[in-house]
Amino acid sequence: GDAVSTIVREEGVMALYKGTVPALLLCSHGAVQFMSYEWLKSESQELLGRSLSSTDYFAIGAVAKIIASVTTYPAQVIKTRLQQREQAPSFNVSTGELKSKEYQWIRYRGTIDCAIKIYHHEGPYGFFKGCAPNALRVAPGAAIFFVIYEGLSDGIRSLER
Repeated sequence: GDAVSTIVREEGVMALYKGTVPALLLCSHGAVQFMSYEWLKSESQELLGRSLSSTDYFAIGAVAKIIASVTTYPAQVIKTRLQQREQAPSFNVSTGELKSKEYQWIRYRGTIDCAIKIYHHEGPYGFFKGCAPNALRVAPGAAIFFVIYEGLSDGIRSLER
């Protein structure tokens, strides 16, 4: 309701679609995660020469999620930057205090312009700000998911026999 009308009034109808291109790229996150998981699982079985345990699945699942998170994080940063309000207050990053009551204008013409500006002003690191805490936040959930996934897969396979 109010949010949509405010965005349309202040930024135009196209503002509702900001970040669509990087959001579509983020659809690859799950594929990267599953491909990484299956590859790590296969390599681990070969290396260890035994069936994998729940602990192994837990560790492999966490690593697969971290790989997927790091791989797709630049698209997440670009999407977030594109979707931020163009008029935002300036904060001191270390203290969290408002630098000034003046607003700093942040304007991106699109995905490529955003990527260029991030690289120009922040370097390659700018695409990975917050990546480590994010990866550590999401890895345990994915690890548990893959333990459950393997348990259910084994259960279904045993029913088929």
